[in-house]
Amino acid sequence: KRKSFITSVKRWDVTYLAPVPSVPGGEGKEWAADLRISIPVSKGLLIAKTPHLGYPEEDDQLILAQHLAGRVSRPALHDSIVEIARVINDDIRQIPSTGERSWYEDVEQIRLELRGSRLHPTWVKVHIISTRRLTVKEKFRWRTLRKRMEQRIAGSHLQLAAFGWDRLGNVSVEKYRSWAPLHVSELKNGPFV
Repeated sequence: KRKSFITSVKRWDVTYLAPVPSVPGGEGKEWAADLRISIPVSKGLLIAKTPHLGYPEEDDQLILAQHLAGRVSRPALHDSIVEIARVINDDIRQIPSTGERSWYEDVEQIRLELRGSRLHPTWVKVHIISTRRLTVKEKFRWRTLRKRMEQRIAGSHLQLAAFGWDRLGNVSVEKYRSWAPLHVSELKNGPFV
């Protein structure tokens, strides 16, 4: 159970903990910052100290910034929309380490084209935005997830349209801004706005 909790922290799934990749003297150990703790510190005290970057890589810094922002600013989405993300996350987590992963590895982001509002949508089209053209087999895998999504949101008044297949760089800025981002933690492709 402890190993699965550590894995969840490393995947940024525990909202109040942030994995820290670099801790002086902490090589070979797993470290996390507890984000529930806030301590005011005098800037004068910090002047005499040598800083240490717990997140030396820019990508890690951006992921931390997005995680911190997400603690106070969560996108307001209807429960049925949240269920769509759960279906994807659950499916990816169940893949054995030797399982086929190409169907989602090149997916950069998932965005939603909605009719109605984000809180009361009547129609949604899930746009799979990838770095390359997905194969017929990979699209079929996504379509099997769509069937599970329909089952999960059955009883709501939300109509799930056919998926949109989009390549990164081919989506217009206007469409990108109008489509709502769907946070799927298992995609692991860094922060997006």
